[in-house]
Amino acid sequence: MNLKVYIISGTGTDVGKTYATATLAASEIHAGKKVGICKPIQTGTDTLETDPHWITTHVQGLHRLPPEQEILYHFPFPAAPDYAARKIQQRIDFDELCAKIRAVVDAHKETLDVLFIELAGGLMVPINDEKFNLDLIQSLGYPTILVTPAGLGMLNHALLSLRALQSINANIAGYVVNRISVPADELETDNLHVLQKWAGVPYLTVIPDAPVIQPILSLQL
Repeated sequence: MNLKVYIISGTGTDVGKTYATATLAASEIHAGKKVGICKPIQTGTDTLETDPHWITTHVQGLHRLPPEQEILYHFPFPAAPDYAARKIQQRIDFDELCAKIRAVVDAHKETLDVLFIELAGGLMVPINDEKFNLDLIQSLGYPTILVTPAGLGMLNHALLSLRALQSINANIAGYVVNRISVPADELETDNLHVLQKWAGVPYLTVIPDAPVIQPILSLQL
């Protein structure tokens, strides 16, 4: 079995990374793949449903990882990992985080076809007082999928994020445009065309804003 690993990052907070991750997972499961989800850092655990649990309740056939591999660090306060950790007098060790993620990958080389690693927030969200998500992407080296919303402001945020990824020579698998209206409105349609012109990386798919998760049958990762 040849495990494919993808990092899922976003252009910001609340851009629908978990919704997009669920859709990508459903698409790969529909294609006959064994798929797992890892959320290295989950914040807001006192009041919010964890992202892997939400995905599991909305996607049939997901391969659940052991709890200690599904979420590596969890913090009660809903904030960037650095602040959420400091709220309880903790600090995330960056090298330890990288080692734990690689250990999850190694543990499932023979059991999974695809592993999605969903980061917390956007590229410049701090993990601790020295490192950001962008540093994590660079250190791990796995292909990264950028999630961007479809509407107003997406071009600036998406292009800046792509430039940041390109500045570290990241392995960019491509980008997805998330939760687009059905049918797409005029602005969303133009945003799609302009982003494709300037992105410089593969356009993977557009994900419709729908009440239930649906696989993208044309998706090829």
